[in-house]
Amino acid sequence: MYDVIIVGAGPAGSATATVLRRKGYQVLLLDKAQFPREKICGEFISPEIPEVLDRLEVLQPVQEKKPWEIQGILISSYQTVQFKLNFPQVSSRGVPRADANFQGFNMPRFILDEILLRNAGRAGAEVLEGFKVVDLIFQDDRILGVKGVHPEGYRVEFKSRLVVGAGGRNCVVAKRLNLHAGYRWLRKMGLMTYFKGVQDPGRYVEMYVNPPGYCGIAPLGEDLVNVSLVVDLDAIQGYREKRGATVKPQVSSSGPKEGDLSDYFLESLFKNRLVKEKLEGARMVRRLQGVGPLAFRARRCSWDGALLVGDSAGFIDPFTGEGIYHALRSGELAAEVIHEAFKANNFSKEFLQRYDRARTQEFRRKFRICHALQHILYRPWLANRVARSLARDSVLKDWLVPWNP
Repeated sequence: MYDVIIVGAGPAGSATATVLRRKGYQVLLLDKAQFPREKICGEFISPEIPEVLDRLEVLQPVQEKKPWEIQGILISSYQTVQFKLNFPQVSSRGVPRADANFQGFNMPRFILDEILLRNAGRAGAEVLEGFKVVDLIFQDDRILGVKGVHPEGYRVEFKSRLVVGAGGRNCVVAKRLNLHAGYRWLRKMGLMTYFKGVQDPGRYVEMYVNPPGYCGIAPLGEDLVNVSLVVDLDAIQGYREKRGATVKPQVSSSGPKEGDLSDYFLESLFKNRLVKEKLEGARMVRRLQGVGPLAFRARRCSWDGALLVGDSAGFIDPFTGEGIYHALRSGELAAEVIHEAFKANNFSKEFLQRYDRARTQEFRRKFRICHALQHILYRPWLANRVARSLARDSVLKDWLVPWNP
């Protein structure tokens, strides 16, 4: 019998496991993948994140991997208005970021996630990779553990006082409890790959808003960038019908091929002359991956004997680059509520609902910005108007930046 079982060893799950182990709890951390593994992500580490990494005692090993330092965000609206958002030089704790190394940077997820996972293991969490959770153990409505398939092929059950769902959009815990719901008005798909041979990656994450969606370029090295494209699922469907091809939302490819989404990706990308200039002479070096629909929400993040953390608790849009911070910070919040639950010996959803409240309070402003952006980004006249206002109004610009204190 474990105190806590965590299903999913990404940033949210590993952070939760690390904090709980330091509080003395017996933790089992499960993931269906073997690490290191790839992850579809813009791979932007916002300036808030190093503070969390420091609390988790992994900032130094992350810095030893020499991530690409970032000064801010460049935003281009419909090839008309362009401006930069520079990171604030003081952290939310009042620490000068230049002195404390609390800067923004970009890093491949397969590196970051493994560092976080191994750190949880060093903290004392029992880690089991390659374990596929297939169901939950119930007593009436309360969750008492998980059922799954061991990496060696046999079925096994693990019991615990509490289960944390940290498996993202495909979280078994959330699905089994029927907690996920979509946004009818937000049907987006994300496509992501790497380009190598970029002449000037720069020190800014670059966001280009242009039909049929928007593109993000995040430098990872001297000539390597992460390139992500977010578009309407309806546009993908239109491409399918036009080409007469069968294209699945989950796509992988090493380069342009007849009938897959690589042609669509490149055509959409290079409709923007600024993106075309940025990537001129570069080539795709990672299989194209896609995921959609991007946006979904959790009806609630707590249950009798269970919590949801990270993307398992919902996802709106990657434009602000706050996904990794949300994952890490929600893991910290969940660990604090779990600690309180053990002290009170109360694992009811009524008690655990204080996590829902803490999460709402922590992320309310960020969620509002994300929702507002959805009404702005896809209306050229409005996006350009907002961009012009931001370009000349430093106060409004500081308010918008989600990683500001």
